[in-house]
Amino acid sequence: MCQQAAVTLPVDPRSAGRAREFVGERCVGWGVDGVCDDVDLPVSELVTNALLHSRTEATVTVSLTRRFLEIAVSDGNPRPPVLRPVRANLLTDIDKVAGRLSDLPLDPRDEGLHVGDAGAITAGRGMLIVDAVADEWGVSELAAGKAVWFRVSTPAVWSPPQPCACPQATATTPGGAPFRHADAD
Repeated sequence: MCQQAAVTLPVDPRSAGRAREFVGERCVGWGVDGVCDDVDLPVSELVTNALLHSRTEATVTVSLTRRFLEIAVSDGNPRPPVLRPVRANLLTDIDKVAGRLSDLPLDPRDEGLHVGDAGAITAGRGMLIVDAVADEWGVSELAAGKAVWFRVSTPAVWSPPQPCACPQATATTPGGAPFRHADAD
């Protein structure tokens, strides 16, 4: 079984919402709407990361095989995401930053907002969310940038619709999984 669809999104605060809508439409259309709720937050995090850190448009690609749904977000920056440590004591970190706030610009990426290995007080949890939800995730290098992808298993009771010949799909998903016909997957 194979299905694949993609949308390119501009650098715009509304793009994360558009990405969630796009992925939800694909899930429902392909009959795997049971995983839609699980992927909403990781999709938002990856799109937000791509737009915030790359400052380039982002392409969301949704791929479906019999075994998994893969969502990839590609952008024009080759720097991979960072899986930051869990923030052990948020209240202490807030207290450390609070004394410096009057001297800091309002940019959440400002170094003055960084507290320890977990990074900025206002950020750093996106990849932890992806890691918690996904069955697996990774980063694929592209000629101009990267694709950050994650996979969730298709529901156990799900049976794919008619097999397709994948004429419009690439040979592999952005995460590198090969497309096959349903009888070979």
